[in-house]
Amino acid sequence: MDALRGFALCGVFVSNSFLWFGGRNLLPPEQLQALGSPLPELVTGALYLFFVAHKFLNLFGFLFGLGFSIQLSRAEDRGTSHVPIHLRRMGVLFCFGAVHLLGLWLGDILHLYALAGLLLLLFAGRSDRTLWRWVVVLLGVTPPLVLALQLWGPGAAAPVPESALRAELLTALSSDSVWRAQAGNARYVWRTWFSSPRVLIWLALILGRFLLGLLAGRHRLLQDVERHRALLLSLLHI
Repeated sequence: MDALRGFALCGVFVSNSFLWFGGRNLLPPEQLQALGSPLPELVTGALYLFFVAHKFLNLFGFLFGLGFSIQLSRAEDRGTSHVPIHLRRMGVLFCFGAVHLLGLWLGDILHLYALAGLLLLLFAGRSDRTLWRWVVVLLGVTPPLVLALQLWGPGAAAPVPESALRAELLTALSSDSVWRAQAGNARYVWRTWFSSPRVLIWLALILGRFLLGLLAGRHRLLQDVERHRALLLSLLHI
């Protein structure tokens, strides 16, 4: 698991490097629109998302759920509750994510892993059928439903232009006061992230991947390799 987790993290690093170091995400919308998106670039971007970004994110989330399943089984063997140590771990993870999100980079995902990890406690004692139903809802139903409500729902409204929010953030970060800069950064995070439907989509996707890992751990998919060899070999071709 540690080797797979390191492999997944390496892939996430490559994915983020391609996405952010290319510079397109930092361009103003008007300039980005002027550049256009030729067909080869669209095809390359789609292949990258499928074979790189989504693959590694899926693997990393899957391993999180698998690790949670292993912690459950070990706690049962000891005859103790898994809840206190899980809450402590999620609390520490959320603190690391909050510092990263507010102090370094808007693209932090650790805080969402911590929040989804807390929700994972609700599924610890659920049946396999219930978990599969929630996987379908979280991965297949929730993202398009949230997007549809955002675009055509009764409360849909025009968002504040991103350029105006960035200008406000730049003014705050350029001030002489550390507290004013951090307040501006927190305000920007709230208005572009936590008050946006995107956070619900990401939570659904992350929790769905966690549940797949939990199911795999229950049935010892990676622990008992010989019994699941045929399935594991077939997964290599997906």
